[in-house]
Amino acid sequence: MVYADEPDVFDAEEIELLHELAGDIAFGIEALRARLQRALAETELANKNELLRTTFESMDQGIVVLDRELRIMARNRRYQTLLELPDALFADPGVGLADTLRFIAARGEFGPGRPDDLVRTRIEVARLPAPYRIERERPDGTVLDIRSAPLPGGGRVTTYTDITERKRAEEAVKAAEANLVGLLNAISEAVFLLDTDGRVLFANDAIAARLGTTTEAMTGRSIYDLVPPELAAYRRQMVEQVIASGKPIFRMHDRRSDHVLDNYLYPVFGADGKVARVAVFSADITEREAAMRALRESEELFRQLAGNIPEFFWVRDAASKDRFLYFSPAWSKITGWPAPADVQGMLDIVHPQDTRR
Repeated sequence: MVYADEPDVFDAEEIELLHELAGDIAFGIEALRARLQRALAETELANKNELLRTTFESMDQGIVVLDRELRIMARNRRYQTLLELPDALFADPGVGLADTLRFIAARGEFGPGRPDDLVRTRIEVARLPAPYRIERERPDGTVLDIRSAPLPGGGRVTTYTDITERKRAEEAVKAAEANLVGLLNAISEAVFLLDTDGRVLFANDAIAARLGTTTEAMTGRSIYDLVPPELAAYRRQMVEQVIASGKPIFRMHDRRSDHVLDNYLYPVFGADGKVARVAVFSADITEREAAMRALRESEELFRQLAGNIPEFFWVRDAASKDRFLYFSPAWSKITGWPAPADVQGMLDIVHPQDTRR
């Protein structure tokens, strides 16, 4: 505002000039304000762009952004590094996806075929308005997880992730699992793993053959549905006991018709310290039981025969001829001596007076 000490100091022409001057000053101030706001906005945009660029470059993934004509709008250094693309390839601002694909095809990374045909096939896929994901192993053994998605206004954004270590770890786990399964299938004992509801999580060939089924058919089914009802109730009781107590059960015997089974149940604990699985090892000991029974019968028959033979005899260790293992009952009857408890040599059973003869 302009003030005067006396009224009517300014005439009409001067007042008009003052109005124009005030308008010019107001316009100038508004222009300065707009310029300042624009400068602040540009600074903020530059800061955001720098933040975006830094983030873009610091990502472990390779990223490339394409426009609707599949020209490269943006890329980070990781993209070039993972694909081993030289800087010279991007000297032309209009370089596109086809140029990078042609460079890679010329190195033979896409397999046999004419490079142009290999590039054309991949360009057709890139033009589809749908996301896709592929895994590709490079000649140096690097495995890339490639994911691409269309952009709303056209074009695509594609990421490249090095998953080599993860793939090696997965392959190592698969190999270890295959070795373990091979080992468990090589033994004659039945082995299977149950969850707390009795569902079969793993079964080896021995248990599948015993039950007349396959390991694939057993997996996911309740073990109690695969055995006779009377045995299922007993098995359920034992499994629940292991789950409740957290302690193994050793030598749980099952007798099925003419078979005798020796079972061992072990708790498998989860990360929370509770029983999450029950491992079962089951051996068919029918032949062993029959052999032990035959041995006991043979020993009893031997004792009966030895007790009824009037002459005495002894059994000597074949590996050490001076060591005696057994004296028949007739020994004491004939010699009047008790059967020696510890006989190491022939002279031990000879009377001391007779040893000098």
